[in-house]
Amino acid sequence: MVRCARCCLRKAMGVMNIVVTLCGIGMIIYSLWLQKMWEIGVSDLPSIANLPKPCQKLNLIVSTTFSMSNFIVATWN
Repeated sequence: MVRCARCCLRKAMGVMNIVVTLCGIGMIIYSLWLQKMWEIGVSDLPSIANLPKPCQKLNLIVSTTFSMSNFIVATWN
C-alpha cells in the first residue's frame, strides 16, 4: 500500500513539474511576443525618448534559468 502511494506521488510530482516547465516556457514566448508588440506600438508614437524601456533581457534570463532548472530537476528524478 505504501509503495503504491509513493509511486502515485512520484508520478504526480513528475506531471506537475512538466506542467510548471511548460508554463515557464509559455511565459518566455509570451514575453517575447509582448516585446515585439511593444516595439511596434512605440514606433507609431512621435517621440520615444520619454517612454520607459521594459527590462526584457533580465526577465528573459530569470525566466529561462528557472524554467531550465525546473526541467532538469523533473527529468533527473
